[in-house]
Amino acid sequence: MDAETDSVATRQQRSASATEAVPAGGNAGSISSNSRSRAPRDSIRSSSGAGGEGSHLHPSTESSDALEAGQLSGRPPPRYSTHTCIGEKFYDNWHSATCKFDSMCLNASTLEWEYYVDPELPDIPITYNQDGVAMSEFSPHLVNVGHAHLDITEGAGWRPVVVRQRVPGEGPGVVWAPSPQALLHAVPAGLTTNFGHVLYDVLVPLFNMQHRFGVYTPDAQPLILRATNGSEAELRKRLPRLINTRRPEMSLLRLAWRNDDEWAGEYAARLLGAAPGSQPRGLVCFQTVLAGTGSLSRQMAPVDALPFRQAVVHHIGLQEPPQERPVVTILNKQGRRMIENSREVLAYLAARCPQARVHMFDFGKHPDMTMPEQVKLMSDTSILVTPCGGLATVLAFMRPGATAIAMNYWHTLHNRSMQLENNYYQHIEYLDLQYFPVTPQDYENTTDRPACENVEGGGRPQDAHYPLIGALVHCNLRLGPVALQRLGHFVDQAMRRWAARTGRYEVLQQGPPAALEAAGANEPAPQAWHATPPAAPRRGAGRRRHSGTGSTPGGAVEQAARRW
Repeated sequence: MDAETDSVATRQQRSASATEAVPAGGNAGSISSNSRSRAPRDSIRSSSGAGGEGSHLHPSTESSDALEAGQLSGRPPPRYSTHTCIGEKFYDNWHSATCKFDSMCLNASTLEWEYYVDPELPDIPITYNQDGVAMSEFSPHLVNVGHAHLDITEGAGWRPVVVRQRVPGEGPGVVWAPSPQALLHAVPAGLTTNFGHVLYDVLVPLFNMQHRFGVYTPDAQPLILRATNGSEAELRKRLPRLINTRRPEMSLLRLAWRNDDEWAGEYAARLLGAAPGSQPRGLVCFQTVLAGTGSLSRQMAPVDALPFRQAVVHHIGLQEPPQERPVVTILNKQGRRMIENSREVLAYLAARCPQARVHMFDFGKHPDMTMPEQVKLMSDTSILVTPCGGLATVLAFMRPGATAIAMNYWHTLHNRSMQLENNYYQHIEYLDLQYFPVTPQDYENTTDRPACENVEGGGRPQDAHYPLIGALVHCNLRLGPVALQRLGHFVDQAMRRWAARTGRYEVLQQGPPAALEAAGANEPAPQAWHATPPAAPRRGAGRRRHSGTGSTPGGAVEQAARRW
């Protein structure tokens, strides 16, 4: 998976630099910080936008319908902690358990979370194991606060400690957090610089904890318990890139929540007013604490994907009026996996779909585009055409029913076209996801081979991926006439779906054949497949080994192409 964080351009503010084949038109969405638009039941309706002021209470929805009863004022102070766990139980599969605790405190000295049992009440066990033995403490592996699907051996077990006293009241050494909730997790350091991994493996699990219990609120406080999949030093270095950004509007986290992701101990020290470098003492208490992200990433499917998308749209105040005509967006990018003849692709689709607005955004040219603007770009897109890779995962913010055409890559070991992010996309139920098949011919006449190819036994970091994803996964594409026609058929089907859904069948009028021929006139004629000639050795590239499959770096690819 790439460590790509390319940005897409905003149509409103940067239309002069975007390449458009058809003049802008139709109703586009808009971002408002005080939106109260109508929404489906499984969306989140909030009176405040990202970073704005707002009530902790939200209208009853699928993701937040348990909030009102739990946050009514006038209740007596809590006497003891309570909890409930859903999913599988700790004694069967603790990786798949998620728990909600009420009235717990973080001990700033020990960094343990304290679960209070009122000593004046009858002493009953916390639970029983499946041998019928009473347990007065929680199991050390009550929940997994990490991400089990990455590597189950890296599961981060967690439990609160039982304290037999009443819940502490506000006073010296005791502070009740300004946020109503704590969202506990262990963060995989190695995944925090990739757009798709941050979105699907770090943030979606936090939201899914709230959604499963019906307690989503953007005022929740995410708290880091530890680093996994890398060191704490690595995680601290990488957090500012996509999560705790200097500008909140550049943060993926802030699309759904108002607070940065803080280290639990540092958060407690700050609220208790501890001097820098001193040992903090005291308790920081929360109304609700959620833990158990292990099975809740988008790679697994215990929770629908749409509620997170709707929560983001409503938190940032994005209006989504009906579209007057379909919008086809081609995502262009720099670096690896780009479509080298993207302008020819743009001209071809514009000629083929004259009733649609067909445009292209070039990645890397707009580094200051905010996250809400990226969400808006996807919301305004009816049909998306995108290369595979981490950046394509922004398609999660397209409207329900929209079509995303994600390009595959040619797997030289399996000798077939495959999708790079299917582990995520197969669990997105509200989009029409189409995987565009590529062939070995689509890699001909590109400018990046053979340097882009993974090499079996090579010395570069990317070569370690060869056994899993083959040789061509990082290489650019160039779509010739055959591939353009194939792509045109995918877009045709998406246009038909849009017309049937909206009743606007007039958009199905296609351009004249002459226009289509002219659009593809700049494409070179198809040539027989050939191995890329060897390039001069690069410093530090490592020794290349070919296992008898060919005498050039492209030998393995040539053999795969011949079998195909």
